[in-house]
Amino acid sequence: MKKKALIFIIAFLFFILAGSIFLVQFFSPDKLKGIIESEFQKHTENIFKIGFFDYSFSNGLQLDFKNVKILSKDKTEILTIGNYSIKLQILPLFSKTLLFDNVFIKNTNLTILENKGKTSSKKSIKSPEKNKSKKFPFKIIARNIQVENFSAHYKTAKLHIENFILNNFSLHKPFKFVLVSDLIVDKQKGEFVSTGKIDLSKSEVNVDIKGKNLNLNFLKIKNLTFGNTSIDFNFNGKVCDILNSNLKISIEDVKYNKLNKIHFKKLDILSSVCFENSDIIFKNTKFS
Repeated sequence: MKKKALIFIIAFLFFILAGSIFLVQFFSPDKLKGIIESEFQKHTENIFKIGFFDYSFSNGLQLDFKNVKILSKDKTEILTIGNYSIKLQILPLFSKTLLFDNVFIKNTNLTILENKGKTSSKKSIKSPEKNKSKKFPFKIIARNIQVENFSAHYKTAKLHIENFILNNFSLHKPFKFVLVSDLIVDKQKGEFVSTGKIDLSKSEVNVDIKGKNLNLNFLKIKNLTFGNTSIDFNFNGKVCDILNSNLKISIEDVKYNKLNKIHFKKLDILSSVCFENSDIIFKNTKFS
């Protein structure tokens, strides 16, 4: 009896060792990194490079990427990601649920390129049958999504997100978010903080956006200059129906210089924003 148990233990350890060797040989991080890079390039017109990739099975599947780059055909950098890690639970897959414990993205730089080429009309036309959308078979839940130090560039404009957090993201239940960001246009920097709650299943949003140290001079309206601007916007309702929103805009030191000089030390716009027949109605505007 003891002999049989010993043989069983030895055989079990042998299979574990053989399985580990198989995983290392055929599913090594370097080999998987090469497969991911080649598959991405095969299905897109861009070059995809991963500086470092590793995975582990510790209370789920952990994927770690470092120094990820997406380049155009002429090797212009479109996207760089310093660190990207994702943790996926295995068992919920059997109940058709993608359950992510953590999604973490840090030090990302996105460059939006101008599309100078002409798109072919033949490629954009598809038969109605092929365009029929299929329902995604999995539920998606992410307990925590965090983005740190994200920058997007387009011409002279730059959006910098210091911190973006989503808690309990789901396509079927409400989730909360926090966004802290800067918007820089022509070297003029403004700060935004946004918090809210989103329910994608009902297309409902509750969002509060506060902006400060904004400057509207990038609008380049002739003879008109602006000082610091602050914005306080609150919206609660259906995404397609902005009827319950409140907007407050305060603009300091508004000047119009041509013939008759006009100077407002402060301009406050306190309004309810209503879309009625595609018109925006502002109420209670104050000049001082």
